[in-house]
Amino acid sequence: LENIPEQESRPKRENQSLLNGPQVDTSKAGVVASQGQVDDLLDSLGF
Repeated sequence: LENIPEQESRPKRENQSLLNGPQVDTSKAGVVASQGQVDDLLDSLGF
């Protein structure tokens, strides 16, 4: 165990975060592309 090198902690790359979710084709009908559209949809459904 004394000869095990310490692992370098790699900085988290921004493009690996959860905010970069799946790509969405916003030109298709029925695709919600923004938080505003989500809010409007939920409001129209009574939530």
